[in-house]
Amino acid sequence: MKDKLKYILLENGVDSIVHGIEHFLKGKKNSKNYKFAILHIFHGIEIILKEKLYKINPILIYSNIDSEIDYNSHTVGFGKICCRLKNLDIQLRKEEYETIQAIQKIRNQIEHKDISIDIQYAKEIIGKSIKFLISFMRKELKSELEEHVEKKQYEILMEIIDFYDERLRIAKEKVEEHYRGLK
Repeated sequence: MKDKLKYILLENGVDSIVHGIEHFLKGKKNSKNYKFAILHIFHGIEIILKEKLYKINPILIYSNIDSEIDYNSHTVGFGKICCRLKNLDIQLRKEEYETIQAIQKIRNQIEHKDISIDIQYAKEIIGKSIKFLISFMRKELKSELEEHVEKKQYEILMEIIDFYDERLRIAKEKVEEHYRGLK
């Protein structure tokens, strides 16, 4: 009997998130790991979004639902996932959509072109993406990411979110200082 690697959608998505976090941590020593963190985290988010469609009706994850579906049938990408979720009255807030679009844009750059990524921006978008994912899983899948990862991994996820929140707080303070200076 051959060994098999088998994951359901949610497990597959969470596994990619965890692998992305492992690369994120290695990024402190070697910045090229942020590239792999972005690839894996975007993949995880996309798969977890598909999980929501799958729970509604498994056929919704396929690109062409009007043809025969088999194991090799093409599945939908991020844009189509969001369109289908919206049509099902499950809307991502504008900020959430833009966050996932931003990490997708970096992912596309990594996969298809030369890349030049500001490390601080990469960290911020990863933090913002993880924050979105936790919220989405809680609200739409009635599931806590914390239940699917080891305690240490979840603590690291919280540190990444804290990094993003701190950068956001600093940026807001700078904007407020700027406006106070204009008065």
